Amino acid sequence: MTRAPTFYGTKDMLDASPRPCRVVYIHPELRFYVVEFRSTVTGETWRETFYFPNRPELIARSGWGPRLPGARG
Repeated sequence: MTRAPTFYGTKDMLDASPRPCRVVYIHPELRFYVVEFRSTVTGETWRETFYFPNRPELIARSGWGPRLPGARG
C-alpha cells in the first residue's frame, strides 16, 4: 500500500509524496486503520492513523457518533 504521510518531523519527510507503508491495525468496526512507515534515511518507523473514505456512512449505519435530540437509534 502507498499513502502520503502527514508527519513532517524528519529530514527525509520534506517530500510529502506517497510512499510505501504497511497496514498494522484495522478497527473492528472499520472506523480507522493504522499504517507503519519506514524512514529511508534513518530506517526508523512511525505509525499514523487514517480514516476510511466512507467513514460517514459507517458511522450512520453503526449508530455511533452524535445524534440529534429526539432521534431514534
